[in-house]
Amino acid sequence: MFENFLWDREINHVLTLPIHQEHKVSRVLGLKLPTYVQHRVGFVDDELLDNYCIALLDGSSIHIKVYENHYLVHRDWYDPNIHPVKHLIFDAPKETLTALFLIDQFLFNGRITYWAVNKVTNFLSS
Repeated sequence: MFENFLWDREINHVLTLPIHQEHKVSRVLGLKLPTYVQHRVGFVDDELLDNYCIALLDGSSIHIKVYENHYLVHRDWYDPNIHPVKHLIFDAPKETLTALFLIDQFLFNGRITYWAVNKVTNFLSS
């Protein structure tokens, strides 16, 4: 229960920050995640151990990234559990474009990327 109180304070701070601005929360004192978080599917690697989120009433969400010694917390425009496509477009555009590029390279031999670059080049030169 004490963790919930500490996290409420941290989350209230994140709500005052601009969307996507990271806030670091130390795990040194053994601070555990609040009981009201949901597990979130997301990218993990050697450093990023896991992802969690808290859905907010306005449709946005708090994203908690778990690392060995700290958490990184920020607010997303859209909760990926409720609006996955909007989340990919507005909250993770680099990752989405990278995935689309890789799919194009492996499945379509780069034809879609070539077409898109050609259209943009023609538009900018006209």
